[in-house]
Parts: sequence; C-alpha cells; structure tokens
Amino acid sequence: MPPIDYLPGARRDFDESFDWYAEGSAQAAVRFAAAVDAALERVAANPAQFASPDGVHRECPIKKFPFRIVYRLVDKGVLVVAIYDPDHNFTALTAQMDLETAEKLQRDLADIIAKKRQNADYQYRPQLYDSSLIPTGRITGINNNGAVRPGRGN
Repeated sequence: MPPIDYLPGARRDFDESFDWYAEGSAQAAVRFAAAVDAALERVAANPAQFASPDGVHRECPIKKFPFRIVYRLVDKGVLVVAIYDPDHNFTALTAQMDLETAEKLQRDLADIIAKKRQNADYQYRPQLYDSSLIPTGRITGINNNGAVRPGRGN
C-alpha cells in the first residue's frame, strides 16, 4: 500500500472535527477517528477508486459521518489535502462550483450581509418557487405535456 502524508491543514481539519465531537461525546470522537482510519485504509488499498471532481483531487466519503477526505496522488503515495464536511464548509462548497455560480453566490451573500448590517433583525427568506405557478382548485391529473388538467369549477 502507498504511504499517506498530510498537509498541515488536513491535520488541523481532523483535530478540529475530533475536538468538536469530543465536546459532545468521547465515544463519538473515538467513532469519528475510527471512521477516518477506515476511510484512509480504503484510500491506501486502492487510491484511484474514488471520484476526481477536478481531475486532480479525489474524494473519499467517511462512512457514518458527513465528512470527506480530499486527497491527490503524488509520486509514490497519497497526499491528504483536507478532511471536511461539505455541508458546513462554504469555501470547499464554492470551490466545487463553476465560476459563474460561485460568483453569484458570493454576490447574494454580500447583499444579505449588507442588509444584516443595516438591520440586525433582517431574516433572509428565499423564494423557493413562483407562487403563480401553483394551480388552485381541484386537479384531476397531469396531461402528457406535464400541464395540470383542472377539474370542474376551475
């Protein structure tokens, strides 16, 4: 099996996550460490088995935890770049997006922050749908084109 080395940031990622779990439960922290070890064993056994979203780095999920190990293949081994939770790591999340999407997200976030500074009680409430597209009345089905087939009285 190839040797595994770590960037300092990856070690810090692990330490901070381990400490966070340990604050809640020593057993959870031990389970997290064991899950990371098991994931690293899977990486070492076959480093090329995991997907490479950017053609350079690969991501190994950590079973039973919402984390991923990001690594890249180097001369004769594996270099762990980060251990992160993609749902709680904004930088890692935006790094995986195309540039246009990441820039829009950054602009939207800057607007929200500016409004929060003006009014600390401001709450961002995204509109998740266009309410005018929600049919009202009785619906009897959907036609072959995906349009709503209204019932009587609509």
